[in-house]
Amino acid sequence: MSRTIKLLVLLFLAACSPKPQSSENAQDVIRLIDEQNYQFVMEFVRPTGGRQRVITGNYTLRVSKDEVVADLPYIGRAYQAPIGTDGGIRFKSKDFSYDVAVGKEDRRLITIKPRDV
Repeated sequence: MSRTIKLLVLLFLAACSPKPQSSENAQDVIRLIDEQNYQFVMEFVRPTGGRQRVITGNYTLRVSKDEVVADLPYIGRAYQAPIGTDGGIRFKSKDFSYDVAVGKEDRRLITIKPRDV
């Protein structure tokens, strides 16, 4: 289950990555990522092979040095729905690894692996 959560979070971040308007904004974003102190607020999603969709509701991914809190929608096809939940990807983790890799064009690939959920 942990691997599924990690994969889905990475897909959301990749599909919804913001494009900073200036180099000053880009440096601010990089600083926040490196300091592990930011909140990602979803406004839209662009799934692989699909069209852009506007997201309604308040979906976020909050990252700090001590905790990762995810409240993200599930976008895809479900063949079996869990009973008693309202869907989506929701978890809080205090035991996780956080790795940042620099990719092409100075982009950041963030990998968060929760160990306690």
